[in-house]
Amino acid sequence: MQQKLFLALFIASLSVSSASALSLSLSQSYAQGETMIAELSGSIFGSLSASDIEFTRGHVQVGSFEYDLKRLGDRYFLYAVAPFAPNNYTLLIHNVETLINGQQVVIDFMQNFTVTNETAPYTLRPGLIITGQDFDISFTSYAELPQEISLEVAGNTTLVLAPGVTTREVEIEEFTYGFHTLLLGRYEFSLYSTYVAPATNHTSSGPPRIIELSPGRFDHRFIRGTEPHVVTFIIRNTAERDLSGFEFTYDDDRFKLEPSRLRKLKANETATFNLTVLSEESISDLFTILVDDEEFELPLELLFDEENASTVVAPSSNVTTSSVTGQYSCNELNGRVCLTSQQCSGETVTTKEGACCRGSCIDVKKTTSLVWLGYVIGLIALLILIIIGGRYLKTRSRMKEENVLHKQIKKLEKPF
Repeated sequence: MQQKLFLALFIASLSVSSASALSLSLSQSYAQGETMIAELSGSIFGSLSASDIEFTRGHVQVGSFEYDLKRLGDRYFLYAVAPFAPNNYTLLIHNVETLINGQQVVIDFMQNFTVTNETAPYTLRPGLIITGQDFDISFTSYAELPQEISLEVAGNTTLVLAPGVTTREVEIEEFTYGFHTLLLGRYEFSLYSTYVAPATNHTSSGPPRIIELSPGRFDHRFIRGTEPHVVTFIIRNTAERDLSGFEFTYDDDRFKLEPSRLRKLKANETATFNLTVLSEESISDLFTILVDDEEFELPLELLFDEENASTVVAPSSNVTTSSVTGQYSCNELNGRVCLTSQQCSGETVTTKEGACCRGSCIDVKKTTSLVWLGYVIGLIALLILIIIGGRYLKTRSRMKEENVLHKQIKKLEKPF
C-alpha cells in the first residue's frame, strides 16, 4: 500500500514538473470580446502551429474561439478573442516537445482561465503579425459612444473608435527588422517585422520578378549559449498568377527549415519561414529557392559572439564599386549578392540587399588555396632536392672510403 502511494505521488510530481517546464502568460480571467495575447516560454523543440491549439469547457471542445499561434522569430505567441459566453475554459496546446528532468519529451500543455460576465470596451484584431509590408489593424468597439485610445505608432498618436469597426493602417517602415511590442490602447500587440529599408536614389529599372524575399539577405549576429538561433523570412508572390512547385536548397546539416515545404502560393499572398541554425559556428552560405525555372538566392552571413551583441540586418561591406540604384532587389536587376568570402568580377550596384554584383561572384578562398598549393609544391621540391643531395653526399663519402681502402691494400701487396 505504501509503495502504491509513493508511486502515485511520484507520478503526480512528474506531471507538475511537466506543467512547470513551460509557462504561458495567460491571465486568469478575461472579459467577453477581450483580445487575449500571451507568450509561451520555455524549452520548445520542433514547431507548433494553430492546429495544435484546442479550447475546452469541461471535457467538451469549444469551437467559438477565434485564435492563432505564431512563432515570431524565436518566440511563440498566442492570440485569441474571448467568446461572448461566460464560463470556465481550458486552453490545450498539443504535441509540445520540451525538456523534463533533462530528457526531451512530448507533452500536452494546459492552462485554465475564466471568461467573466463583463464585456470588453473593444476587441483588437489581429493580436500579432509577422510581415514586411504595411498592414491593417481593426478595433471593434462595443461602447454606445465614441471612445479615444492611444496608439504607439507614428510616434504617439490617438484614434477615435466609433461604435462598430474602426480600421487603421500601420506603415511597416517605422519598424526595423525584428520583434516589436506596440501598445495599442489597452493591448500589447506583437509584431515581427521582416522589413529592410531600401537604398535611395533609384535611377535604373529591372524586369519584374515572380517572388520577393523579405529580407533579401541576413547579416545576423547571435550570442553563444542562447537557444534557439532562428532567422525569419517571408516569400511573397508578386506574379499575377498562382505559383507551385517551390524547391529549397540548403545545408540540412546546418539548418532546419519550418515549414519545410511550400507546395502552392496564390497571387499576392505570402508565406513565412523560420530557419533554425543547428550549431553555434559562424556561417557564410546561400539559401536558394527555385520556382518556375527561376532561381532566387538568400545570402546568409551568421556570426556567433561570446558577449552580448545587437542583432542586425545590414548590407554587406563587400563593395567594390558604388552605383545608385535603389528600391529594386538584386534579383530584379538580374544580379546576385556575393558572400563575404567572394568578390564581384563585374559592376557592383546598391540594391535593397546592399551590394549587388552584376557579374560573377568569385570565391576568394579558391585563390588563397592556389597560393597554398604553390607553397606545398615548393616544399615538396625542396624535400626532393634535400633527399637527392643527401644521397649524393653519402655516395661520395663511400667512394672516398673505398679509395682509401684500395690504397692501403696496394701498400700491403708491395714486396718488402
